[in-house]
This record gives sequence, structure tokens and C-alpha cells, in this order.
Amino acid sequence: MADAYKKEGSPMSHSRVGTEERLDDLARFIAEKQAILFVGAGISASLKFPSWKELIDKLGGNLGYEADLFEAYGEYMMLAEYAKLKDEKKVTSELLNTFQITGDIKEKLYSSRIYEILKELDFPVIYTTNYDSLLEEYYSHSGREFTVVRNSSDMRKIRSGKPRIMKFHGDLGEEDRDSIVLTESQYFARMDFLHFMDIQLQADMLQYPVLFLGYSLSDINVKLLMYLARKRVNEHKHAVSSYIYTATPNYVREEVFLKNNIITFTGNEEDKEKGTQEFLENLLKKVLKYRESRASGSSCGQREDTGI
Repeated sequence: MADAYKKEGSPMSHSRVGTEERLDDLARFIAEKQAILFVGAGISASLKFPSWKELIDKLGGNLGYEADLFEAYGEYMMLAEYAKLKDEKKVTSELLNTFQITGDIKEKLYSSRIYEILKELDFPVIYTTNYDSLLEEYYSHSGREFTVVRNSSDMRKIRSGKPRIMKFHGDLGEEDRDSIVLTESQYFARMDFLHFMDIQLQADMLQYPVLFLGYSLSDINVKLLMYLARKRVNEHKHAVSSYIYTATPNYVREEVFLKNNIITFTGNEEDKEKGTQEFLENLLKKVLKYRESRASGSSCGQREDTGI
């Protein structure tokens, strides 16, 4: 039955038709500074930083658990909650050690083509659920001015022409560690969507298409925010699509995403890092083409980023 369904092309026909045209649309939005980026752990993983699973395994290991046994006891958020209840200082120490940017990491980061392309795409706004500061480090090293937003007072620092990096799940800086979203209760606390970061994301999603990279959209609070933002967009009669790149094809997921106005691009490489880089190379090529066209006389609107 599943094979017959595939042959009819139902999932594939809806998600694959016009891939180049959709990529062209995204490239045009980026060239016109009318798209924002949402970065997940998959991008940091290109520099060997841990996935969500690997981080939870580390927290369990600190408590004396084998990874498989620890994972069998519950969902990752609940396991993080347990680890924090047992030894909060050890959890904080693990986060600081795990996401420390060492000299070796810096060397890899500065030569990373993926991070170079992200800078060249020049998004006006970047959201990230990552606890690391790789984006900030790369931008600083390359001389690109930017504003990091960790709390509501940082919004006053926003300046036109400078990208803002939104630390959606917090930051490990000494003064901002209370902002970290890691445990079940911390996720639940954000589910009322009254945190300034949630409100700002909804406002940004009303203005801009979003490109998700290195992210599976598995966090329920982010998915609900996307739903609320799309609901508001539809009420205002102008649909703004979101886009996601995934290294592994999943036609069921693509079909569900498409119904919710999320367009999926997938890679053909077994190596996820290589596939992501190839996708970004292709996207950058198209963006540069649009920028050249604009520079040679085409007129395009450009929005100034001022936050809410």
C-alpha cells in the first residue's frame, strides 16, 4: 500500500515540484534582506559540538548512568530536569565545558565554509536555540558588526544595518545563565509565549520568511509559535512561507510541513555536513545573482530592522 502511494507521487509531487523555483524565491528574499535565519544544533555539529541527544547522554554520564539506560527513563527534557535536580552545579559546569570555544574549535570555525556562507548571506536577523557562541565568534573574527540579543534590554542596542543574533534558548554568559532553556520546567515556562523573545519571534515571522537550518522543528514551543504566527498571517490575508533544509528526506514530514506553509529542501548526501554545505553554496550562488541584478539597476524594496 505504501509503495502504491509513493508511485502515485502524492507526497513527492507536492513537496518536490518547483524546488528550484522555491529556492529562487528564498534567494530573492535573502538578497532583498527580507528573510531571517533560524539556526539549530545541526550547524554547530559541523564543528563537533554535541547534538541534543549527546548532551543528555553527557548529563546522564555525570550521574553514573550508561547512555542507553538513562535515555530509557524518559524524554530528553525530563532527563535534563532530573540531572539539574540531582546536581545543578554539575549541569552548569557540563554546559560551560561542552560549549567552550577552545583554540582548536576556533581554528576549525575560522576555516568553516558553512559559517562563511552564513555570513555572506547576510541575514538581518538570526535566531538560534544553540547555547554556544560560534556565530558571534565567527562574526567578530571576520569583522562583521552585529548585536547579540539575550534579554529585552538588548533590543535597545539594535542599529540599522547590523544583524541581530537572537539567543532564543538563552546564553551561557555569566550574567545570562538564568535565561537557559534546557529542562522540562524551563520549556513549560516558555509555553505561555509571554517572554519577550517569543513575542519578538512572532513579530518577525509576520514580516519575514524564515529559513531553518540544522533544526528538526522538534521543540514543541517553537512549533506552536510557528502555528500562532501563521494564524495571524492568514488572518491578515498575506501568507509568508517558511523554509527548512533537512539532510535526510522524509516525504511524510515534508507533506505535513507544506500543509503548514513550510517548504522543505532536502539533500542527497549521506554526509550531513557536506549536504548542508552544498545546499548553502547553491543558495548563495542564487543570492549573489540577485544582488548583482539589483546593483545593475533592478529596484527592490528593503526593510529596515527595528525589532517589534
